[in-house]
Formats: sequence, C-alpha cells, structure tokens
Amino acid sequence: MPFIPVEELPLFKCGDRVRTRHPLKIAEAQGARLKGMRADDTVQGLYHAEYKEIDYTAVLDLPVKAGLLLEIVAVKLSEDDLHHATMPAQYKLELDAYSSRRDDDTHLTPQEYDSLLRILDEDDLQPRFILYASEDQLELVSACDGRSEDGRTATLWEETEDTHNWLEWEVTVRFPEMHQARLYHMEASLGERIDDDSDNPPEIFELTLSPLFANDAKPGEYFPPLVHLQVFPYFDADQGYFETLIEYRFLSQRPASLDIDIHDRTIDIDLHFAIELDSAARAWRYIEPVKPPTLYKQVG
Repeated sequence: MPFIPVEELPLFKCGDRVRTRHPLKIAEAQGARLKGMRADDTVQGLYHAEYKEIDYTAVLDLPVKAGLLLEIVAVKLSEDDLHHATMPAQYKLELDAYSSRRDDDTHLTPQEYDSLLRILDEDDLQPRFILYASEDQLELVSACDGRSEDGRTATLWEETEDTHNWLEWEVTVRFPEMHQARLYHMEASLGERIDDDSDNPPEIFELTLSPLFANDAKPGEYFPPLVHLQVFPYFDADQGYFETLIEYRFLSQRPASLDIDIHDRTIDIDLHFAIELDSAARAWRYIEPVKPPTLYKQVG
C-alpha cells in the first residue's frame, strides 16, 4: 500500500487560513440570484425557490492580487488521492463575502472581492470564488486545529474573545513524533448534552481525533474516532464560567494518557502511538505495535 512518507504530507489542512504569496486566477465562481417563489402545482401552500443563473465569464481566469487571506476548503493529500483527482493543484481555496471580511490586517481581501463584484455588476450578490494553489504559493496564517509548526502538539481549545464566556480551559494534544498532527482531523466543540431530557440540559465539551480523510467517507461509511474525549463541566452562574468538571469520559483506540488539572484549568492528552496514511485506499495503519486500547474512563 502506498503510504505517504510523513515528510511528503501537505503542510496545510482543510479549514486553515492562509495568505497567498503570488497572484492566483479565479478558476470557478458559484452563486445564483433568487428570482422568486413558485407555487407547487399539486401541493397547496408549498412553494419552490427559482434562481437566475449568473454569467461569471468576465471574472474567470482573472488574476487577483497576492496577499489575500483565504480559507482552504479541500486538500489533495498526494497524487494517488483519487478522492480529489480532478483538482488541478494541491489546495482548493475559497473567497467569499464572509472570509473576505475577516481580513483585518490589510483589508486587501475585501477590496479584491468587491472589485470582482463590480466587474460582474452584481453589488448585492454574494458569490463564492474558487482558486487553486500549490504549497509554495501559500503561507499559513492560522491553523484550524491549533497545531504547532513541527506537528508535535495541537491546542484545540483555549481562552479567546470567542470562548472566554464559555469554557476558560486550555485543551492540548501531544503527539509522539513530528508532523503527526498533520495526519488527523481534530475537532473540539461545546454544546448541549443530548442524552439529557431536562428543560435545561447541561453542556458537554467533546474532542475527537480521526484520520484526515474520515470526513470524506461515502454515505454509509463510518470511521470511528481514534481518540474521543467527553467532558461534562459545571457552570457557575455567579462567576459566569465553567468552574470545575463533574464528569468525563475518555476513549482511545491505542495507548494514551489524560491529565486534567482543575486548578490550572488544563486538559492534556498524550498519544503513545503513531499512524500513517494511504490516500489512494483511504486507509491508515498504526506504526507502533498493537496494544490494548485505553478504555472509557468515567468520573462523577
């Protein structure tokens, strides 16, 4: 099986925010204008949206300036990656109304976006423009999963302006080898506990680590996460934040350790195994010898 050497892995991931080093051309444009609503011929009260297609010919193949802040929406893992075989370059990037407004440093991205709208003469339309780039045409601005440059750690949750009123904890995953963080799709989220039937269900913090292509699974396929952490914090209404933890559950398919420090409000996960990927077969294997998994732990 053609497993990808770790040094040949893509530097960037889907969801990363990058800045372009060179001018890139608009490859595709998506978005239609709502023309009106049409009543269904048979079902009374049912309406269907009708759209007017937009002619994007004027902007296709048009170069945009270097220095744009864009989000990566697809990554070709290798030349054997059949899932993204039609991509003309390693990275697919998107320029839209939302991402363009996030460029607070140079304001170049919204300026370029608005200029494309003026060319189309569609000021009140919010299309998405697709660009493709190779690795040397991009530089990382912010990693979607908080991974370090050497790929040995990933800080998936920390106190920011967006999270300080919710979970004032820092959650970090440490990997046994360099670049291992680039092999995983990592998610951390805070939401309501769905197995609670009360009117005000308690919050739950969840963290999962899966092989990169798990999100690309076909309908009916399911790749269970290799690491899964659930934390049920206690919300202190007076203080306005989650003061302590009342329960947690931790599952790892291979040996891993979990350290929760209530005083410092940190959660550290250390993986004691490594993996490698086969992008053509959408498969992975463990590098370390197979050992019994870390079973669910529950406190509370």
